[in-house]
Amino acid sequence: MNRNIAQDLSKRERDAFVSVMDSGLSDILLASFTTFFAVAPLLSDLLGDFWSSAVFIPFWIAVFLVVSAIRKNVVIPRVGQVRWSAPRQKKLKTTSWAMLAVNVVVFVIGLVALLNYRPNGSSQWVYPTALSLTMLVLLSIGAYALSLPRFYFYAILLAICPAVGEYLFQEGLASHHGFPIVFGIASVVIASIGLLKLAKVVKLDPPVIGSTD
Repeated sequence: MNRNIAQDLSKRERDAFVSVMDSGLSDILLASFTTFFAVAPLLSDLLGDFWSSAVFIPFWIAVFLVVSAIRKNVVIPRVGQVRWSAPRQKKLKTTSWAMLAVNVVVFVIGLVALLNYRPNGSSQWVYPTALSLTMLVLLSIGAYALSLPRFYFYAILLAICPAVGEYLFQEGLASHHGFPIVFGIASVVIASIGLLKLAKVVKLDPPVIGSTD
């Protein structure tokens, strides 16, 4: 009996958490991050690698502020907010350490590849492969932590992008390793899904507290 009650409470907590988190704002944040891989390569010729990355900092700050304002003024009044339960906090802490471990491993792989890079050699596939694995693992961990299954789809979608982009580049069908094309399309797909989710939330009427009768 106690086990059934615990499972029921766990399910209720998960459903409540997902109903609040599933507003589409996480998708929009992810799309803004993905846009970096689509636009930065185009800016690198003009601004250089450093500044083509640095210009995205104010962009991300602006997106974060807008998303925070929408969450506060639109989402929370309609769906409410939740506190992270102790098991979910433990889950988040575990996934955070896992993400850190993945990033460290990928950094080491990238450093080794950089030191052993040979133009037109097999090492040219190390970067897209490492990025693909990073996208796949990190977004899968995020999907698990947030209990949002569609982020597994995003994980697969973004994991495919570097390999497809590199193929297009090697075949002479795209510039900048194909990133502007593949990540541009991925950004539009993810942002569109997020906006559709957000539109459903906006259509909800905020609950009426008390009565005017």
